[in-house]
Amino acid sequence: MSHPETTRISLTQNSNLAKIISIIVGLSLLVLLAFAFFSPAEGRPLQGDPAPDFSLTLLDGSEVSLSDLRGQVVVLNFWSSWCGPCREEAPTLQNLWEMYEGKGVTVLGVSHKDAEDASRAFVQEFGLTYPNGADPRGHISRAYGITGVPETFIIDAEGKVASFYMGEVQAEELMRQLAQLTGQ
Repeated sequence: MSHPETTRISLTQNSNLAKIISIIVGLSLLVLLAFAFFSPAEGRPLQGDPAPDFSLTLLDGSEVSLSDLRGQVVVLNFWSSWCGPCREEAPTLQNLWEMYEGKGVTVLGVSHKDAEDASRAFVQEFGLTYPNGADPRGHISRAYGITGVPETFIIDAEGKVASFYMGEVQAEELMRQLAQLTGQ
């Protein structure tokens, strides 16, 4: 026969234990979510890593591979025609291309999760003259761990990732980075 006081203490202890376990489980989930959110996407090359090589069919029908551009600094930009920030940065990238074309820098655009006709219309709308191609199967995007657009990698002349930008790139930051990498 149990005493009512003993039963009450036992129930209170069980209730406190359940609260503690709930708090621990909740905090563990929060830590896991934070780690997943702030960690680079699987496969995303980090600064100093070799940039994954790829071949890209450009919208004009020609082909380029990253290894063809070895010896040049490459501004590799992933974009989509439906992306607002991509639309904002397109003129910046075009100006950068005009400034550095023939000076050891190539701007290369890769449309991500976009219809080819929409990509062509985007290139025409913004008068983009730097090379752009579609990644219809997402092979290049997966190799670079793309999680959204725009995302931009700066690849040095040795083929290593010099920097990575998530979101719209700023002209001043790109210019500073390119000046460091090219000595210009």
